[in-house]
Amino acid sequence: MTAIRLAVSFLLVAFGTSRCASNRLTDTEVARQFDALRPNEIMKLGHELLPALPRTMADQFVNQVKANHQGQVVKAEGAATFTYVAGTTKLSLSYQARTPGAESGVVTEGRIHAYFHRDGLVTVQSTCDVPPLNCAAMTELLQAAETALLPGIQTGGVDGILPEGGECATEVAQGINFVACTYQNGHAAMALTRVDVAAARAALGALELAGKRQFIEHAMAATK
Repeated sequence: MTAIRLAVSFLLVAFGTSRCASNRLTDTEVARQFDALRPNEIMKLGHELLPALPRTMADQFVNQVKANHQGQVVKAEGAATFTYVAGTTKLSLSYQARTPGAESGVVTEGRIHAYFHRDGLVTVQSTCDVPPLNCAAMTELLQAAETALLPGIQTGGVDGILPEGGECATEVAQGINFVACTYQNGHAAMALTRVDVAAARAALGALELAGKRQFIEHAMAATK
């Protein structure tokens, strides 16, 4: 759910202040064509339209995860990155959380991979404490989760994707399935959230008409 709030909160701000020079399409036609777009297409268009999107989304995400790291300073490690993997628009973010003024002590390294696909959204997140762990291994675990996820990304379910051997808890809400596992005596954790297309579209569809028009006209121009 965090990834959805992140994406929508930024897009609403970005497009709510936009100005459209063209009125070739009626408002009804703009709404109809936007409603036909899939979540992966919406995020791909947003990436193409807004050069500042990777940096801004990293900042927005950091602001949201601060609540989970009370008393620590949370900073993004660079901008978010967008890639296109197996029919998905994949957003990747990394951050660190550390105690201010402490030259030594525990640093939490966090990562999130958000996969926008045609039928919804899946996020895979990891956190790892340094010390006592060497968090380089989390890269391999995230890659293993992606390998397990992508072949059935549109089929639903959260089982069999995160690494085995953890203490896991699941939660099911309307349109959302969630599983979180802890490893290494609580010093490492991974979580997977699956959001169905109805919940994803309800959030992304909240864009104002000016933003929807900008998406559609950009998509039309790209096909010429």
